Amino acid sequence: MLLTYSVQNFKCIGSKQTIDFIATPKNEYEELLYNVNDSLNVNSGLCFIGPNGSGKSQLLKSLFTLSNITSKSNYNNIVEPFSLNKKWKLEPTKFEVLMYSIDLEEFLSYQLSIEKNQILSERLVAKSNKKASKNRLIFSRENNHVTLGSDIKVSVDMINGTIDRESTLISYARGINIPQLKEVLFILTNIFLYTPDIVKGIGPNLINNLIFRNENNLSTEDLISQVNNIFEHTTKLLKSLDFKINKIKAVSFEDEFQIKIFPETCDDSEVYLTLSEAGNFFSEGTYSTIILVLIIGLTAPFQHLLLLDEIDGALHHKLTIALLDLIRCAQNTQKSQFLLSTHDIMVLDNKFRRDAIFNFNKDNSLETKITRVSDFSIRKDVKLSAKYFANEFGGLPNILKLQD
Repeated sequence: MLLTYSVQNFKCIGSKQTIDFIATPKNEYEELLYNVNDSLNVNSGLCFIGPNGSGKSQLLKSLFTLSNITSKSNYNNIVEPFSLNKKWKLEPTKFEVLMYSIDLEEFLSYQLSIEKNQILSERLVAKSNKKASKNRLIFSRENNHVTLGSDIKVSVDMINGTIDRESTLISYARGINIPQLKEVLFILTNIFLYTPDIVKGIGPNLINNLIFRNENNLSTEDLISQVNNIFEHTTKLLKSLDFKINKIKAVSFEDEFQIKIFPETCDDSEVYLTLSEAGNFFSEGTYSTIILVLIIGLTAPFQHLLLLDEIDGALHHKLTIALLDLIRCAQNTQKSQFLLSTHDIMVLDNKFRRDAIFNFNKDNSLETKITRVSDFSIRKDVKLSAKYFANEFGGLPNILKLQD
């Protein structure tokens, strides 16, 4: 579970910017909070608003980039620094994330500094959820040299002989007997980015990757049975949204795993489409919704963070609200979370706490700046969308008049 996330020097983000899932004491929509202890509640979802080009998408991509860097050894995609000011070109990109492990009942603070594809430093600190607990160093790293905490019973020589400058220590967690490393890897690996462009480009692969995300010993028959149980539920969800779909089934065809969508017909005939064919058959909004509902169903059994980047572009407002309700319902059992960037400002009036809404803008230095709506003085009974359109958050696009 994420508590806070910060990034510095990433694309349009220069100076350190932070988003915070930790709830303020405000009394609103308490059913949307996860309780960690007597003094700490955490938001299940956040909403990003602001003009085009303000950095909402890049913040989401930075978090997904962190997920990729920490889950793969020899991550070879160069992280792009802020390029509109030469001072940032000489600085590393820095990530900081504070997490809470439900299984370990510990807070985990992870920091990573990277320049191009070279790891400069890493650090992981843990703290028990019990009162009066103190921070414990799990490991710290400078370049290729790792230092372990005093109570970590693992060979540091083995670790130093294994890692290289292009890999995080977290990416080796599966082979190192340190529970905190494994937990950070689990949390960061289970971050999924959903954008309209991804759906258009690799929608079917996105679903297949979720189905086969874990290596297991299930036979093809057992896997298909497991997936079809999920698809039966997702079909009901799609029908509840008034989508004319009879069923969705996983099948084995000529020793290949396939997903088939069966739309309703006007007679007794049966028509099916593969996921790829469905992308050409259905409208953009319908196809995007089908993929998203499949993702909701496939991720529901485990804790995860879903990054939703402007999914509402091709969707009716009522459909967007219904999808958000589905996400909240599906995520509640595993205490999963979501981040939503949107231009549909009316969603602010649908079960978003003020401390769950973040406003993005660019300052005079062309850097992204993030503010939290709960920092503004707003009466509890007013519509947040109205306040936004009144420019009280400073997040409206600045449209200039053309000169005659």
